[in-house]
Amino acid sequence: MTIYVFAISLFFCLVFVAIKLWERKKQTSTFVTRFLAKGDAYIFKAKAELQYALHDNKQKTIFFFLVHLPERIELFFREIKKRSHGKYHNMSERVRGKQTLRGTGDISPFMRNITRREDKK
Repeated sequence: MTIYVFAISLFFCLVFVAIKLWERKKQTSTFVTRFLAKGDAYIFKAKAELQYALHDNKQKTIFFFLVHLPERIELFFREIKKRSHGKYHNMSERVRGKQTLRGTGDISPFMRNITRREDKK
């Protein structure tokens, strides 16, 4: 099957070369080249649109990875730092200087033992 594709392609290449040689010899254009020339404007337009799309997407990708992503990561870590800092200070204010560590209101046995040892000294 592939040999047939290559054979057909070779045939058309030889036909195009023969037509081009005949055009140069006669100094006129044939219907084949006029037909192919009609598609040139479409091809050039499609090429320009493709180049623009590639350039635009390249710029968007560069902006995303060099500007937007680092900014979002920095914001994320700032928020984590702020929350952890707030939780640490909230927790330390609730625990420091508190004699009753239970919800019932009495002093825990551990704290009682510590205060008894200090009183004996």
